[in-house]
Amino acid sequence: MYRYLGASQAIISGEGLREGMLHDLLDPGQPVRDSALEFSLNTIVRFDIRTSKRHLDHIYKLALSLFDAFDADGDRDEQRMLIYVSIMLHRTGSNINYYQSKRHTRYWLMNSPIRGLTHRQLILGALIASYSTKSRKQKLSQTHKDILLASDEEWIHKLGTLVQLSIALDSTEIGIVSGLEARLHGNTLDLELQGAGELLIGLEDIENALKAFRNVWGLKVKLGFPSNA
Repeated sequence: MYRYLGASQAIISGEGLREGMLHDLLDPGQPVRDSALEFSLNTIVRFDIRTSKRHLDHIYKLALSLFDAFDADGDRDEQRMLIYVSIMLHRTGSNINYYQSKRHTRYWLMNSPIRGLTHRQLILGALIASYSTKSRKQKLSQTHKDILLASDEEWIHKLGTLVQLSIALDSTEIGIVSGLEARLHGNTLDLELQGAGELLIGLEDIENALKAFRNVWGLKVKLGFPSNA
């Protein structure tokens, strides 16, 4: 079949005829989704009634502002997509057990039918979304070395700490940090937080996340806080 078609690879859909017929029945005007990935993510996010999509979008905005301060290295489009997926789904496990949410998030995402991702990207998204400060001392790709690339280990830690720092910047979920400006000078990152008022709560979360981020990225970070002055 490959020789006859002149094909080099085959992409097997995660959906079957049954699912296609169901989409056609539920929404005959648009049975084909514009983005299978976005449809899957929105389905999972809607399951968590305690999470605001606006809050998740704000974290993603902060994460992109931070990520774009760094020079291109690797597949930037894939890295941005992994950041997006991880942020959208990082609280999934809290629906099962808040105190063991990261473990449940990883298991849930590893076993979820998230469309639009390769098997490798699904594993990466689960490892990044469930990342914690304890993760940086672990070799997270070892269990899945038959699927992941050798370079994935480094990016799991880099994107994991970046996502955790972005989450910490809006841990209050009220947008005290409205934005940030990140500038990289050699191995020093100037990180200027923007906001309407002085940052009085959530400082411990930021400091813990910043410590892991600084160690993994090998950077000195100068952090500027918003104030009323």
